Amino acid sequence: MTADDFEKLLRRQPLRPAPGDWRGEILAASRSAMAPHEAVADPAPWIARLRDWLWPNPVAWGALAACWLATLVLNQLAQPSPSERARAERDASLAAAYYAAVRDPAALTLLADPRPREAAPASRRPRPGVGQSDGQFLLSPV
Repeated sequence: MTADDFEKLLRRQPLRPAPGDWRGEILAASRSAMAPHEAVADPAPWIARLRDWLWPNPVAWGALAACWLATLVLNQLAQPSPSERARAERDASLAAAYYAAVRDPAALTLLADPRPREAAPASRRPRPGVGQSDGQFLLSPV
């Protein structure tokens, strides 16, 4: 018997309806198999609403993807260049030095005169002599 002969034989057979009891049994089995899957709820209701809103509308998915892409591109473009970053670090260290100078008056005097001063001992300081007053000579009539 060839495949064509078998198909002809099947066409001649009358199509009988399935027993009514089978339909009920099959549907009951499918419902019981689906029950565990339906018992698992979505983790959050907003995810289900978002899925329901986006799933039938592929344009919304595309718009969401375009927004993410634009955000990433703008983020990359907003980052400072290496020279701008170096300038900002230099300015920050200068600002920190100014802040320290304003907070500490001793540091302010160091900024005014960066050379270290050594205090001369009191015994070695020149004392104003006759005709001198604080380092100035006085002219006296002779």
